[in-house]
Amino acid sequence: MYSILCLLVGLLFVMNDNFSQQKFNISAYGGYSLPVSDLKGEFPSLSGNEKINFFFHPNYLTSSGYNIGTSFKYTYDSSAKGRLTAGLNFSSFSGKGTYTNLSYKNSFNIFTISGGAEFLLSSSSKTIPFVGAELTANFFSGKVEATGDTNFTANRKSESRFGLNINGGVEFKISKTSSVVLSIKYCISNMLGRKTESLPSGSGTNDVPEDPINFEAREIPLNDAETSFNKSKSIHHIQFSAGISFGFGGNVKKHKK
Repeated sequence: MYSILCLLVGLLFVMNDNFSQQKFNISAYGGYSLPVSDLKGEFPSLSGNEKINFFFHPNYLTSSGYNIGTSFKYTYDSSAKGRLTAGLNFSSFSGKGTYTNLSYKNSFNIFTISGGAEFLLSSSSKTIPFVGAELTANFFSGKVEATGDTNFTANRKSESRFGLNINGGVEFKISKTSSVVLSIKYCISNMLGRKTESLPSGSGTNDVPEDPINFEAREIPLNDAETSFNKSKSIHHIQFSAGISFGFGGNVKKHKK
């Protein structure tokens, strides 16, 4: 028993000595996404045969979401604390509205390509906190389905916007080349590229028009730019995720100053 304990202690020291940073890291993750700002919203009260005008509703009527993705990181500096980052992420948000004569099921999706930098607050221990920022290209999709007295499906128009993510987290080393990563990210998905389409023919700007036929058959645009008939909308969300990271490419050689 004493020999086994000595062996385990020796292995721990060897592992700690080998917990240096790898040049390249690739990770896969998933988690919960919380919509905020105008991405979040409650379905409005309706009466009679009123329908929701999704074209000009003041928010996107989602309440919860999830995310999955992958990221690639390259350690570029001699202190092993600076990383260049790139990633792919898919976030999906949803909301439901149930009324006496109609039920809505709403989905709002964002596919994101990102690139940025990350700074490790410590690079020599098994617990490594980090902060970072990324520029993003965001591609939107989704649909609205209605069932009841009127059945229809309206797809959200495929559009793109540019934004910024600010993130932080902790990396827990579990071996020389692998880690468990917990992170939180604030995503601003439409900083640049906002626009609003002109009014559909025959439609009004009321939130709950009595006759939705004019917009049922059309794609639903983001309509996130300020106009005389539409308010500006901000598409933000908070992303909580957990994943596993694998390092390769050899240890980063730290230069003594």
